[in-house]
Amino acid sequence: MNKNNISLNPHELMQFLLNRLHENLNRKANQQLTKHDSDYTTLLSEHDQAMQVWQSHQKTNYSIVSDLMHGLNKLTLECPSCSNCSISFEPFSMLSVPVPLKGEVKLCAYFVFRDPLLLPQKFAIMVGTETPLGS
Repeated sequence: MNKNNISLNPHELMQFLLNRLHENLNRKANQQLTKHDSDYTTLLSEHDQAMQVWQSHQKTNYSIVSDLMHGLNKLTLECPSCSNCSISFEPFSMLSVPVPLKGEVKLCAYFVFRDPLLLPQKFAIMVGTETPLGS
């Protein structure tokens, strides 16, 4: 549960925890955000555009979390009538990737006890495309 008593799914929980860690460990939290001129960036190569966006992102986002977990997403948009192509870059901290299930998949998890003398226990479940994960 978060502060508004709304439960989070695992993805939202991971995003929340990483954002909190990043906010507390950010070494450049008080810097002002700078805008770059979009007319100028269209004259740059893709690599230079990406570097400019990344450097701008790092001016306000510089922590161990951003070092390990942030990246750039390249967005390409092509006009169907004139074939004009627009390329832009945007920073991300987490990507959602759908994983298709074909047939049955074996999901494994380990339960690690607090007591260091107890060995971790492995649990496995077979999940099919028709099997709900809650069952």
